[in-house]
Amino acid sequence: MAKSFSVGIVDNDERSLHSLREILTDLIDELSVKWMVTSGEDAEPLCLESKSRPDMLLVDMSLNGMQGPVLCRRIREKIDVMPILAMTAFPVERYAIKAANSGAQGICSKNSEADLVNCVNTINCAGVLGAGFDTVRHAHERLVEERQRNAKSLTFKEMEVMDYASEGMLDEEVAHKMNIAVSTVRKHMQNAKNKLGAKNRFQALWMWINGED
Repeated sequence: MAKSFSVGIVDNDERSLHSLREILTDLIDELSVKWMVTSGEDAEPLCLESKSRPDMLLVDMSLNGMQGPVLCRRIREKIDVMPILAMTAFPVERYAIKAANSGAQGICSKNSEADLVNCVNTINCAGVLGAGFDTVRHAHERLVEERQRNAKSLTFKEMEVMDYASEGMLDEEVAHKMNIAVSTVRKHMQNAKNKLGAKNRFQALWMWINGED
């Protein structure tokens, strides 16, 4: 008999949360949903506290507020347990590199029940989805080493600005999303550009999207 396991789900769409719960619990007998939240800010403390931590975390990459890749990185830097499965309604290629760089163990499409179920089952059994993704332990060690080695690592706020900007948002839209001033957005962008060694904003975004951070 397969061992039961729990998942936590982060998606900014309430309807999507309930749909995901229904699909997963209907198609995977061993799975239970420990909790569902609509923001990274709510999910992070639940994952860091052992009593509320699920066995696996499912994270939508396009969250409001704290973006999915930033949430993945914040969690994976701090703990070396609990695999993370990134999810997206966009083509998975759009976020695959960023999900891997942020410490996730795989990425799947929310548009395919079969893909979602297969990815959850694979990570539950093998710990990682496949080539290009690290195990939980290796991802944690890599991110900790990167942070210690590179004193010029982007701050989490700078990462959020880069994530939103890479989605094509204008500075004013990013400011509204993050509830900060436009001038602060531009300051974060300038800092990120300098740290990445980019000549201009467009090169910085290209480097960020392609994982050259």
